[in-house]
Amino acid sequence: MRYCARPPLSQERPGRLNEQTLVYSLRRPIADGRTELLLTPLELLDLLAQMVTPPRLHKHRYCGVLAPNAALREAVTASAGPAGATLQLLEQARASMGLPPAKPAEPEAPSPLTNLRRAAARCWALLLVRIYECLPLRCPKCGEPMRI
Repeated sequence: MRYCARPPLSQERPGRLNEQTLVYSLRRPIADGRTELLLTPLELLDLLAQMVTPPRLHKHRYCGVLAPNAALREAVTASAGPAGATLQLLEQARASMGLPPAKPAEPEAPSPLTNLRRAAARCWALLLVRIYECLPLRCPKCGEPMRI
């Protein structure tokens, strides 16, 4: 979570050269060798505005190994999965909805089409269990199954 909650700019690096020019010190030199960016206030606002996500799109943008086209992304995310408590909630949700228990993953390499089908076939309630770690089809007051 801390990775996603970082501010877009470091708070220690910006400075002011004069009334019209802001200086932003870079952590490492960019391709042309510069270690500082000299910007007008409007240029800085333009850079910040580019980081704001457009409407109706995902709010999180990942950099580094979690970026969509990162070479190491598949290796890093392969070991990720729900925690033990979330797995228990998933099993409870499956049982309360009358679904069979989850089968262990098969070692065969799935094709991209089977990945798409698998993602599309997930029940929305199981997704809510996984994200919010709660049972969406149980009444929070009385614990009885809810109906849609």
